[in-house]
Amino acid sequence: MKAYKRRPLTVSAVQITDATFDDPCPNAEHLRGVVYNPTERVAIIQTRNGETRAEIGDWIVRSVKGDLYPCSDDVFRASYEAPQ
Repeated sequence: MKAYKRRPLTVSAVQITDATFDDPCPNAEHLRGVVYNPTERVAIIQTRNGETRAEIGDWIVRSVKGDLYPCSDDVFRASYEAPQ
């Protein structure tokens, strides 16, 4: 099997924290297709594959095609770094 390296790319992302749900307007980024449920403290994201959930600590990432998807913190930190 051949090895492949991920191409460098820049994505937009926001991390879900406890403060996200304590804010009077939890969707401060105004992400279309994301509903924040303060009772369960999860974000519900409409994706091409249906509805998915992101929990505290997870990131909501906008792909290069504009789609939103959740990403766990450990995978996000292993895959992306903040620009210098």
